[in-house]
Amino acid sequence: MQDINKHPNLGDNFSPNSYYREVHPEFFSDTVVQYETPLTSELFDYKMSILSTKKMQSDFENFIVAVAKRLITPNIKPQTGPDGGGDGKVDAETYEVSEDISDKWIATEETALGKEYWAFAISCKNKWKPKVTSDIEKIVNTKRGYTKALFFTNQFVKSSTRAETEEKLSEKFGIKVEIYDANWLSDAVFNNGCLQIALDTLAFSDEYKRKTISIGAKDKLRKERLDEIENSILHHIKGLNTEYIDELLETCILSRALERPKTEVEGRFKRSIRECSAHGSKQQMYNIVYEHAWTSFFWYEDIEAVRCDYNTLKSFLEEQCNVTRIEKFTNILNNLVNSAKAGMICQDFIKSEINYIYDLGEKLKKDSNHKSSLLYLQIYIHEQYIIEHLNDKEALNNAIKEIKPLLIESASHLEISIEAHYKIIKMLSSFVGENKDLEMLIDEIADIIAERRSKAEAARVRLERAKDHMNGKRWLAAVKQLGFCVYAFEQESCMTELISSSGYMGIALNSLGLYYSAEAFLVKSASLLLQDFFHSGRVDHLLVTALQELCSIELKIGRIVMYFNWFELLMVISQNNQYNEDTSFVEHCHIDDAAWACRLAVSNFNESSTAKLPDIFDRLGMYTSSEFLKYALGYTEDVDSECLPRIKQVYESAELRKQPVFEEFYDKLNISTEGVAYAKTTVHNFTITVTYENDPQTQHVAEIFLASIESFMATFEIQDFVVIDEQISVKIAFTDKSTDVVYIEENNKYELCLNRKDFNDKQFWECFLKFILSLLCRNAVTRTSIEKMIETRQHGEKLMDRVSVLLRSIDAFNNILGKTYKYRLEDWIKDSDKVYSLKRIDANSEDKVFGNKVQSTMTSYKINSNMNLWKDAEWTGCAFIQDGYRCGPTILGLAFRNIDRGRALVEEWKSVTKVKIYIVRGIDAAHPSWYRVCIAPDISSRNASKERFVATFCRKHTMTPSSTINLNRFEEQYHKYGGCKLMACHITDDNAIDIPTAIDDAFDYTGVEFWDAHKISKVDNVRMAIEPDDNPFIPETSKDDAPILEVLDALKNIVRSKTI
Repeated sequence: MQDINKHPNLGDNFSPNSYYREVHPEFFSDTVVQYETPLTSELFDYKMSILSTKKMQSDFENFIVAVAKRLITPNIKPQTGPDGGGDGKVDAETYEVSEDISDKWIATEETALGKEYWAFAISCKNKWKPKVTSDIEKIVNTKRGYTKALFFTNQFVKSSTRAETEEKLSEKFGIKVEIYDANWLSDAVFNNGCLQIALDTLAFSDEYKRKTISIGAKDKLRKERLDEIENSILHHIKGLNTEYIDELLETCILSRALERPKTEVEGRFKRSIRECSAHGSKQQMYNIVYEHAWTSFFWYEDIEAVRCDYNTLKSFLEEQCNVTRIEKFTNILNNLVNSAKAGMICQDFIKSEINYIYDLGEKLKKDSNHKSSLLYLQIYIHEQYIIEHLNDKEALNNAIKEIKPLLIESASHLEISIEAHYKIIKMLSSFVGENKDLEMLIDEIADIIAERRSKAEAARVRLERAKDHMNGKRWLAAVKQLGFCVYAFEQESCMTELISSSGYMGIALNSLGLYYSAEAFLVKSASLLLQDFFHSGRVDHLLVTALQELCSIELKIGRIVMYFNWFELLMVISQNNQYNEDTSFVEHCHIDDAAWACRLAVSNFNESSTAKLPDIFDRLGMYTSSEFLKYALGYTEDVDSECLPRIKQVYESAELRKQPVFEEFYDKLNISTEGVAYAKTTVHNFTITVTYENDPQTQHVAEIFLASIESFMATFEIQDFVVIDEQISVKIAFTDKSTDVVYIEENNKYELCLNRKDFNDKQFWECFLKFILSLLCRNAVTRTSIEKMIETRQHGEKLMDRVSVLLRSIDAFNNILGKTYKYRLEDWIKDSDKVYSLKRIDANSEDKVFGNKVQSTMTSYKINSNMNLWKDAEWTGCAFIQDGYRCGPTILGLAFRNIDRGRALVEEWKSVTKVKIYIVRGIDAAHPSWYRVCIAPDISSRNASKERFVATFCRKHTMTPSSTINLNRFEEQYHKYGGCKLMACHITDDNAIDIPTAIDDAFDYTGVEFWDAHKISKVDNVRMAIEPDDNPFIPETSKDDAPILEVLDALKNIVRSKTI
């Protein structure tokens, strides 16, 4: 917020310039110029009157040409000598210049550019009227095609006479005529910076030229910067270039601070507006008009110009409303209000504009997308009320009570500067005197600001540390540090740091293969950069980088429709400053295009949606993908003839199917269409797939749901929890009841029941926490309690803060693409698009399978698809069942108290899951007859070279018989028949086996292995049957070197590491 004139004591003699100069002298020139003998207007007028008698026509022409070059158009050459022909028909004329030069000119009037060709007639004769007629006639008779004739005279001409003469001569000779008289010349010399020209060209004596100049320190820097900009912009500008426009506006502010002539300052503003129309943004135009209004008020006290600019700003505000525009708009309104108090403008105008402010507030109340704008406007209205009631104690106290919650709430809005409002309230307190409520309010806001500053400083230290980790590619460590930053910077409204920390977080998470959380943070960063664009009108190159990263993520996860959205916006933004012509940018786009062609090469061409892609690719400039897909689908005749040979070679050689880029892809081609869509992530060995009915809001929920899970699990170590069920399915279903997460009977399936009418951040947060708790309880085994895991990471890396900031990502997304972005393939298709239905017989009909190798660090092997069934089954041991004749394999019965659950577990092993049943003798040295039964997954055929870590989920039970007779008999029969029968059997509450009358459920089984405990080594899969506190029987001959000793030591080391 700029410093606003809220001076409560404005009188009839109020001067905006004097007031602002007194309050802010730093905004004005600090250079002092003193002439030994100042030239007066009277002396100048006298010089004009004697020009003809002193025969100073030549001096006068030099003076006029120099003044016209400065104030009218720079491209003037005198018509003298051989070059001009010396015919005396014109005294000077313009010459053609390129647009690159004319665009940079500083002039308040229209200049002679393009096809404009102007002639100048200069006369110091007393009888100017016949002279102007004859001179214009001569100019026309040259037949050189002049488009305007400018006549300069040293005589004073009444304005009415001048206007009448211009009109008559223009009509008579068919050329536009303009007359400049002594009044204009005097104004040019004394008000518009042409004094030195007059002294140098009109033969004034040296006493008028002698002067002392003391250049101020500020002015020295200002002039150096002004010259630097003017020299730097002398090149061709094309397309959007917001940096160029920013520099032009800076020249306006520098020239007004240098207190250059008004015509020069106005000329710079006109140049800025002219160039902004061609190369700038609407917000930059808003900023230029705002600064012009500020200049007109505090430098030139031109109230009519201020009002004109105010109306322009108003039209911009109605077109797009945000905090920045409201802030600047109300700043100018304040100036007009103060002008009315000083009698400089009509009060009726002010009343209507104040009503407009209240109407705007009512309008914003109906729009939930402008919460910050509404809050800012409400604060402004209350501040104005306080100003108007400084002497009314009761009204003042009521206003303080009303504004207090608004100011406190503003601390959580990034767009609103609570510090600026603190300065305003503090300044107003100096006019109130002692007021307890006001002082308490100021103290409370001061406390908020102080706390914010301390948190922000701490976060800045963390940010620097995170940058070190980023440079070293220590992504996990960077995420931990950035967790402290993003939340703190958001709470403390540190915009620049929040942009950086969110961007860094996105890049780090992307490098960790956590694509949805990476995208959420990058979207937040991009949204803030767009907010900065709305404030300054400037496009930061970081926005281009963020959009490129978003495109990269969508390429990796295969979501082509979302890639289209980000890529289209990238193409628009990259036009600024011709980023899109940069070699590295063009190369990046070509690589992405080729990568999509690689994706297409291993995709299922039978998918009907694939046939609709080529023309969309073509419109977006993705020609490699377009041409390859046309050929692959069988439309050779539609492929560009120049690239057909190469496309044919690539397709037939299967070259695209062998590219290393496939290592970076996480999922197959995912084309979002009308109907059911999905989003999928792999995080800490969970692969979580969310399916939903495709619409923008539900897609946002799915994305943020996955992003939150990724962000939560991002920094967990591999040993913190082990996944039981790798594949997790979440279906988003709509409900009229409260939003909730529902567990499905199948252990790895969930439903997120979404009430779209009243869905909010609180409900999402509750659902997320419920899902996380359930996921870790039902589908994983944790090293410590979940509560302790979360508490430790919240303290050490702000885990939950890192997750909670994602809740506002939907707003950030809407800020960029809007609520009605093109989320389906159908939204990208035009009526004229061709559908390239598959014609090629040998086309690929399967999707290549991809995976997230970064997050897939462990393979889990388990004995049942739903391990939770074991909790209710109550497995108590095993029984050996055999007929009395011993004429067939023994039945190995696994005894369950809940026989239904037991049958479900055992019957799954008939075909689905491979299991081993290890029977380990000598498990307890004190009880030689005891043995252990361990049911474990069969991992003998696994490909160990492709797995970094392995987790096995088994069930074991120690049998405590008094003898080994039954076990010995079972082992004998097992070896005799080469296997056994396996089934579930029921054990009663009094531990009696319920012998089944029928054995139809029993099936052949050959996976039993018999082991002596002391022979088990570290390389044997059966080692999973051993517990760290086991005391197995070891023969005396193997007391020191039994293989089981190493197994026990390893297990005890694991136990010790858990307790550290």
